[in-house]
Amino acid sequence: MRRLARHYYARMASLALVALVFGWLQHIVASDPVHVPSMGPGVALAIGVANGIAAWILFGPIHRCLEGRGNQAVAMARVVRLPRQSAVWTFVLSAAVMTIPFVAGYIQCPECAPAGGGFALLYHAILMSIHAVLMALFMYFFVDDYTTGLKLELYRLCDWEMPAGRGGVVTKLLAAYLATAAAPFVLVFLDVFFADRLEALQMLDLRQAFLLDTIGAVAMTGVAVIFLRRGLVRPLEQLLAAMQRVDAGDLTRRAPVVSDDELGMLTERFNRMIEQLSEKEFQRQTFGRYVPKHIANAIVENRGALAPQQRVATILFTDIQDFTRIAERLPPDQLVSLLNEYFSQVVEIVERHGGVVTQFQGDALLVVYNVPIEDPAHAANAVCAALEIESAINHRRFGDGVEFITRVGINTGLVVAGPVGAENRLIYTVHGDAVNLAARLEALNKELGTRILVAESTRELAGRGFAFTALGEVSVRGRSEPVLAHTVAA
Repeated sequence: MRRLARHYYARMASLALVALVFGWLQHIVASDPVHVPSMGPGVALAIGVANGIAAWILFGPIHRCLEGRGNQAVAMARVVRLPRQSAVWTFVLSAAVMTIPFVAGYIQCPECAPAGGGFALLYHAILMSIHAVLMALFMYFFVDDYTTGLKLELYRLCDWEMPAGRGGVVTKLLAAYLATAAAPFVLVFLDVFFADRLEALQMLDLRQAFLLDTIGAVAMTGVAVIFLRRGLVRPLEQLLAAMQRVDAGDLTRRAPVVSDDELGMLTERFNRMIEQLSEKEFQRQTFGRYVPKHIANAIVENRGALAPQQRVATILFTDIQDFTRIAERLPPDQLVSLLNEYFSQVVEIVERHGGVVTQFQGDALLVVYNVPIEDPAHAANAVCAALEIESAINHRRFGDGVEFITRVGINTGLVVAGPVGAENRLIYTVHGDAVNLAARLEALNKELGTRILVAESTRELAGRGFAFTALGEVSVRGRSEPVLAHTVAA
């Protein structure tokens, strides 16, 4: 954290180097060893020390908060305002340091002042103010660039989400225009307008003054272009990276707000949108835990409406053999845990084959194929799911060695599917004689000593890719006519 503070102190103190270079540049252009450079090092040192102290004061709330001794809201507000406050301080300091010595010298020795008296004093006050504006603009761009990096570091290290601030792209462009065009134009105008008195006022002729103004304008243009470009590109890069993460399905991370202009506001809106998407995804996933995923997706896509359907479907009904006996010897928490483990695997199998779990009935499971999503191979997929359940469930132990033998009944027929229930509480289920027959076939497994029973209607639709064995006609409770049943092997 101290590194972040040191970088800011260094940027503020760098103004001393700018003042020193500009003073020596004046000396070189003027080719006069007695000219201003004798004051240059002193002015630069005064600016560097004063700016360093100001940097320590301005960064104080941030530093204290990072050390756990301050208020985060105050520190975040200071981070947002740091470029503007640094620029204002630099202007006041630069204007004072450059103007006060001249005024003091004029008061102490009026006869030593350049010709023009009070006019010369006003001229130099305007000139030094323009230079102070340029230094302030330089510091604004310099610190604004630093603040972008600071916000990124605080976001990564401390998870600080900065507010966008009250700046604007237009404001930054106006600052760049002022630094690169308006201020240099005013300097050139003063040089031309007072060309006949220029040597008495500045100890420079018109050519030397033009050269200094041109060098300053070129330098400020470079500073403005470089830092303005970085200030616009880096927020866009962060936003683009966040968009790419969202496109990849990651809704957990946000884009750091690193700009106090419209780009920052755009990033805030983007983060708010991601929060809303994340909330909707959470609701969708939670919804999908209590409602079959196919149903949940269909309801979401139809904005809450799901029309009833009448369609030929394949029903798969499962039950655990001797579950009552198993439940009597297990404590409730262990029983629930084992059932959840069992259902998790069975549901994964049936859904992988396109089935929709519509009901959990104690230890039983009601699965439907071909509704609400059409599935031309629904009979074959139901048989495949039953065979995989037979292979995966009946050859493993749950918890501390508990065995769950699963019996399956499968039937194909006309069903009615849709949401049923009270006005404010609905469940999606299927109705029809085909559903009842699947449940009856599952129960017949106990009498016939089988694990999977398949109705003739399902066998006909499933195709020839299965090893069915006909068991003949069997009597089914609730039916006057016997039913042709088959078992199937892997």
